[in-house]
Amino acid sequence: MRKKCIWVLMCFGLVVSVLGHDAQAANVIVNHENWNHYADVTDDVRAQVATLKIFFAHASVGGNMVSGMEDLHSENSTTYMIQNTSDDASPPSATEEGVMYDYSRGNPGWAEKVSLFENYISNGWHADSVDMVINKFCYIDQSADWETYRDSMLGLESSYPSTIFVYMTIPIKTAENSVSGWLRQQFNENLRTWIASQDNKYLLDIADIEAYSPTGVEQTSSYNDNTYQIMYASYSSDGGHLNSTGRVRMAKAMYSLLALTVDSSETTLPDTDQVYIWQHRRNGKTAFWRIAETGKLVSSNYNKGWGYVSESLTLSSHWNLGGLTTISDQNVLFWQNGSNGKVAYWTLNDSYQLTDETQDSGWGYVSDEIELDSAWSLVKIITLDSSKFLLWQNQSNGKVAWWKLGADSCKIANNTQDDGWGYVSDSITLDSSWRLADSLEQDGSRYLLWQKESNGKVAWWKIDSSCKLANETQNDGWGYVCEELTLKSAWTLAGAVSLSSTNMLIWQNRNKGKVAWWKLNTNGCTLVSSEQGNGWGWVSENNTLNSSWRLAAITSLQDTPALVWQKQSNGKVAWWKLDNSGTLVDETEDSGWGFASDEVTLNSSWTLSGVIR
Repeated sequence: MRKKCIWVLMCFGLVVSVLGHDAQAANVIVNHENWNHYADVTDDVRAQVATLKIFFAHASVGGNMVSGMEDLHSENSTTYMIQNTSDDASPPSATEEGVMYDYSRGNPGWAEKVSLFENYISNGWHADSVDMVINKFCYIDQSADWETYRDSMLGLESSYPSTIFVYMTIPIKTAENSVSGWLRQQFNENLRTWIASQDNKYLLDIADIEAYSPTGVEQTSSYNDNTYQIMYASYSSDGGHLNSTGRVRMAKAMYSLLALTVDSSETTLPDTDQVYIWQHRRNGKTAFWRIAETGKLVSSNYNKGWGYVSESLTLSSHWNLGGLTTISDQNVLFWQNGSNGKVAYWTLNDSYQLTDETQDSGWGYVSDEIELDSAWSLVKIITLDSSKFLLWQNQSNGKVAWWKLGADSCKIANNTQDDGWGYVSDSITLDSSWRLADSLEQDGSRYLLWQKESNGKVAWWKIDSSCKLANETQNDGWGYVCEELTLKSAWTLAGAVSLSSTNMLIWQNRNKGKVAWWKLNTNGCTLVSSEQGNGWGWVSENNTLNSSWRLAAITSLQDTPALVWQKQSNGKVAWWKLDNSGTLVDETEDSGWGFASDEVTLNSSWTLSGVIR
């Protein structure tokens, strides 16, 4: 069964900002110390390696490595399952799992190898055609500029974040006393040092693996008193290319890199309890986090604990992820373009990725005829009598409108007023100081909750199954949650939560850091009492949060209601668990509250837009 979508807390035109530096994870490095790591991995890891698709651009030494992989596969295809096939600068129409697509592009010069590799990637050698891509220099490329190589790889990683880019040191030669060996050493040392300062990088250190004998003795030479690595002589027949011993050694190193990539010491991951959906407002990416029932990210590794909803589809900053819902047992994202008025949808598969990159298959427009100007904001998605409605508020004229979606469809039912769309009320309008905070079900009815920031009033609208105001008279079709209590503009109504069959409203004070609850009557939508401890109270007496923390979502963990927070200054994401009285379960870390990840942080360009449960 598909997971249920939970709407995230929003202000009109402003979604709570979250996420920091792109997700961080440990580097994967294979050198002389772990070149034969693959010999000790489990059958489960080998099975995962066999699902990878790899593109490898190389010349003669790379050809030696490919031959080594073919040797291993021929000798034991149940252990070494990757097959090799020769290809070219552009991928085939379909690629297969467990295949390395190797392209022997020759030796046109180091700079052209860099630019050609960029062309290969733009031609299609990236996710989803392959999982991993590799560009290898030859030992004749000793004059290569390591910063040019690094910057090219960084640019590709930024453009294709779902693709694994493997860095490689320059291969070395056997004994030689020349400047060439020292130049290779400088390139390789610069690359190793830089990789060590980074996160989430992949390095196959060819030179280091070539330099050590089978007994672990490093081979070196020198030039003008500068020491550099040279290849162990028994790995080569001509001083540069790999013989049968050397090529099998390097092929096993390649398998070790693949194993560490899929494994990273995490063969068994916690079950995913819910998924956070994030939007990056500058680069147009949409990402997901898989969260365990403990509130922790199931893994800090890419494509295990987190990933991108789409590799190729990005959206300009005009697009806002307005909400999530479930249609025909499928999770759907809805987008609004504030510039041209278009409203679009994306459908997700079980991996929380776009089902298809083509229009009207994996994504499309909710209406081909209706466009909305920038005064309208998509503020809520609700279900009434099994029908899905998109709710809109016009901040210029105060109108509140609805769009009804077709049965089991992401499209508007039709484009005519009062059938496919209409107004929640024909007579009541709200000025721009009112914002829709949430909706809730109470006594069998649906209520919309509004907060007026200018005077602290909190109001409710009761709507019928057609998404119309049930009645235009006060205290029947609409009213105030409490006539006595009003809150200053520092307080934000974050949303509603159900605690032991009782609805409570959750508030955050952005100045003082306090978090409060209001308890509602079980009939109607009014406060139980205006007295502290009965009708309202503090979620925590001791824990306060400074203004850099934002209450981003209300969800549940281990069947316990929980608040999700993100700190813009350092990218931390945290949770608080509530008991049935609306207070923090426990004041201690990892019991009543905790962090979603100690490793992954996200910058303020990201916005938490929804939770799928």
